[in-house]
Amino acid sequence: LTVNGALQPGNSAGRLAINGNLVLGAGSVTSVELGGTTQGTNYDWIDVTGNASLAGTLNIVNLGTFSPTAGQNFVVLSTSGSVGGVFATVNQPFASLLTPTYNAANLTLGTQAALAVNQWTGSAGDGLWSSTGNWSLGLPTSGQAVLINVGAGTVTVGAGAQSAAQLQS
Repeated sequence: LTVNGALQPGNSAGRLAINGNLVLGAGSVTSVELGGTTQGTNYDWIDVTGNASLAGTLNIVNLGTFSPTAGQNFVVLSTSGSVGGVFATVNQPFASLLTPTYNAANLTLGTQAALAVNQWTGSAGDGLWSSTGNWSLGLPTSGQAVLINVGAGTVTVGAGAQSAAQLQS
């Protein structure tokens, strides 16, 4: 099977069995969903009887309210042959930090950390990123996921360095 478009192995979460080889082209987008710790039931699994050649983009999506915790591993692709190549881009789910490990016969996503979510509250009333009172956890840091949901409002980011591990608006 050669994929140059979208590959989505489950319907919510499931197992996609491929008899033969899997080749993901540079323009392919593979999406895997994580909703628990059981392979093929709670999270997506691509099961290949031949070899797998990886390229393109990997989107990792959390299902519902599931958020992986540090130390959890998810084998999202396994082969009876070998795994070659890597994904050029890996898009993380919000507030999670997963590391892809390309092994000889599988691709495993390992959870490094669940990020604290620092949410914009706007409580300071000035609309400035740099005002500590506008944030649920104080001024954002590089180890936090930042959530800004202001509707029609505006958040003003001034000059200087601002940091966050992830940003969602």
